[in-house]
Amino acid sequence: AAAAAARSVMGLKGHEADVSRLKALREAADQRGDTAARYLLSSLACIGPDSKRTHEPSPSALFAFQAATCGHKVDIEHDAAALTRLIEEEPRFHEAHYFLGRVRLAERKLVSAERESLAAANGLPRMTAAWATLGLARLRLEEYEWAAQDLARALDIEPDQREALLYRAQALNYAGRFEEAMKPALRLLERGNWYVSDANYWLAFSELQLKNLQDADVHVREARRTNPMNGDTARLGGLVAYHLAQFDRAKGEFDLAISRNAADCDSRLHLAMIHGQQERPGAAVEEFVRARDCYSGAIATAASKREEIERSSLTEVRKETALNRLAQRIEAARRSKASASLGAAEGEAARGAYDAAIGHAAEAEVHSDFTARVANLRARINATRARR
Repeated sequence: AAAAAARSVMGLKGHEADVSRLKALREAADQRGDTAARYLLSSLACIGPDSKRTHEPSPSALFAFQAATCGHKVDIEHDAAALTRLIEEEPRFHEAHYFLGRVRLAERKLVSAERESLAAANGLPRMTAAWATLGLARLRLEEYEWAAQDLARALDIEPDQREALLYRAQALNYAGRFEEAMKPALRLLERGNWYVSDANYWLAFSELQLKNLQDADVHVREARRTNPMNGDTARLGGLVAYHLAQFDRAKGEFDLAISRNAADCDSRLHLAMIHGQQERPGAAVEEFVRARDCYSGAIATAASKREEIERSSLTEVRKETALNRLAQRIEAARRSKASASLGAAEGEAARGAYDAAIGHAAEAEVHSDFTARVANLRARINATRARR
């Protein structure tokens, strides 16, 4: 009856019996003041395409909860206040914790989102969505192992929950568990229809890390076919093509990736390396310099997050973990920046601009991984100058 009434509410064609059921519900709500009928009617209206939040005073906590969660148009400030008030008045209202967790995610208040989602999952341990939302919050907090566990709990309850499958594939990849990460991604492909492009992307990501290049190529091409303008997919396609020595194709992919995201430093670095391999020193130098500057910006942005982590409400242990992850990210960017500077130095030397080459080499030398290569480049430059 509810499904039939829903079709009528949404304006879909139904049988005469459907209309009579809806009429009976309305009579019960309007004429007899039946609260259950009123709640059902308003709940059915929530799934309509034009459903909206209402800010009218609610006669009960149940209707206040419905007003804060109904419809497609979200009012974050109002909904957060309403849900917080409900939780204060009735702590056992576990669904309110879940919806408040979703609001906090939308606000990017990740610690609060984690706290509310955990309360919902503990209060309603068979609620798939609560575990999936908790997993997503921890995924964004970069707590990848915890996120994978939470998403596994969601999938224990509902094995084909697509969001949980997608987020678990991401969490396992970021945790470095590439073989395991392929299982939820493959399950998404088997289910079809939804998140197919994402599933192919994460399969290709896993396979690239495992050096299964041919399989990675199949899946990244399919991800590209179904989402042709996505910058992340273009970068991944470029990396796969680069490792397959398909440099012209890789160049096209990296060009697209940069056009979608000018701060894609890795695509810039690989594009510069392709120019160098194809003996275009001028283009290589220009792109290496852009990559170097891009990594400088990435380092500054990452360094600015230290204070944010230190001010956060994370426990001291979790702060230390987050700061260690940040330090690793900064170190990786510094190494890539030095690599770009060395590439620029090699390019300048190739076209005879030795003073410029020495300048770029000095920038690369600050990273110990490149000390020997810088010394070798300087020796070659000095030998060439001595012969003249």
